[in-house]
Amino acid sequence: METMILKGESVRDRIFSEVKNDVELLQRIYGKVPGIAFIGFTGVPLGKYNMPLHVASAQQIGFRVFLQVMTAVLGILFRNTLESFRNTLTRSANKSNFVKINM
Repeated sequence: METMILKGESVRDRIFSEVKNDVELLQRIYGKVPGIAFIGFTGVPLGKYNMPLHVASAQQIGFRVFLQVMTAVLGILFRNTLESFRNTLTRSANKSNFVKINM
C-alpha cells in the first residue's frame, strides 16, 4: 500500500475556496450573506484560542458571524433547553408522521 502525505494547508485552502464560492453564490441568489453562529463557554481552557480562530476563518470565507460566549451556568441551561426541545420533537415524531430528528 502506498503512503500519501497530505499537506494540511493546501487541503484547508481548497476547502475554504470551495465554501467561499458557495457563500458567494448563495449571496448572489438570495441577496443575503449566509450566517454562522459560534457559542462558547467561559472556563473552557482552549476556548480563548480556538474561538477567535474559528471566527476569523468564517469571516475570511465570507460568512456573517454571530458569537455568543456564555458562563458555565448559562451553558447548563442552554444544554437543558436543547435537550427539552429534542425530547419535544421526539414525542411529536412518535405521535405523527414527522421524521424523527436526532441531535
